[in-house]
Amino acid sequence: DVQGLAAQANLRLVGFSITEDAGTAAAAEVSLRHGTAATAEEIYGVTLAANESTREWFGRKGIAVPNGVFIDRISGTTKMTLFSTVEV
Repeated sequence: DVQGLAAQANLRLVGFSITEDAGTAAAAEVSLRHGTAATAEEIYGVTLAANESTREWFGRKGIAVPNGVFIDRISGTTKMTLFSTVEV
């Protein structure tokens, strides 16, 4: 579990890319949460099969996440990239 994006006024999550990357391939589950903890409101949940990857694009305006984004790894091993912008 890790803070993916720190809180910032007008912050927007516009997309992400995630890959299951365990040394011995296994399923993985990750929850993106709006805030700073694993108990924060879920924005998006992802379940990956062994060796699977996925990506999502929420559009130029994305999802408002002024409290930041917390990556809650529920199971498995993953690598993830978050794409964000600050709306002015």
